[in-house]
Amino acid sequence: MLKFTLNQGEMMEILDPLHQNAYDKLQGALEKKVCHLLAESKWLEIWEAGDWNIEVSLTVNTPLEFRNE
Repeated sequence: MLKFTLNQGEMMEILDPLHQNAYDKLQGALEKKVCHLLAESKWLEIWEAGDWNIEVSLTVNTPLEFRNE
């Protein structure tokens, strides 16, 4: 499988010209989902420690011509 990702900075470069707060809204939506599973205080602890990242990924089956077989 091949995996391609956009990191936080790359997403901001794409989203911010479209809408100034687009990335912040995306992050907020993800944080709401996190808080459904974790207590908000636990999420804040993780967030303050910097032990998180946001990325968008696309995973595809490796085409035959790129396989090492």
